[in-house]
Amino acid sequence: MIIKKIMIILLISMLVGCDGEQRTIEFSTQSISDSEKTSVQEEKQKIACVYICGQVKHPGVYQVSTDGRINDVLKMAGGFTKKAQRDALNLAEPVSDGERIYVLSKKEAQKAEKADEGAGEIPGGSTVNLNSASQQELMTLPGIGASKAQAIIEYREKNGRFTKIEDLKKVSGIGDATFSNIESMIAIG
Repeated sequence: MIIKKIMIILLISMLVGCDGEQRTIEFSTQSISDSEKTSVQEEKQKIACVYICGQVKHPGVYQVSTDGRINDVLKMAGGFTKKAQRDALNLAEPVSDGERIYVLSKKEAQKAEKADEGAGEIPGGSTVNLNSASQQELMTLPGIGASKAQAIIEYREKNGRFTKIEDLKKVSGIGDATFSNIESMIAIG
């Protein structure tokens, strides 16, 4: 009972104040509106987590803006090591969330080049690079029409660079038969 009286006296003194002036106490509950939630989600969506490894000074996962480039991630990782094959990557290529970037060593690049020399080629004398080919270039492959070429490009944009040629089978509409027909004509370089 005494505690209730003390609480009432404190409340009255807070409302009235020492100088007799009436004061208003406002109580608010803080809530996050839907627009604020959307804004927070949009901020999260503007960040891409990219894993860079191989011949870089500090391999690891780095956060970069979704409009960032491979060069941005490379700088975050401390740059190339002395053993890196510097021209094996397109440093101007945009990155995507969840992407893995592997920087080849000079020896690895030489081995890959030698392996490609024995591979079958498409008309015109070169393989089609799944990571950089245009729709028209992809359509030079047997069994790849406009819709499959577009599906390859969309998959690449959504999921990042192909890390092995077998990843092509993850693209909707490309099965084992199509893949085996073009396997010797594609590269991921």
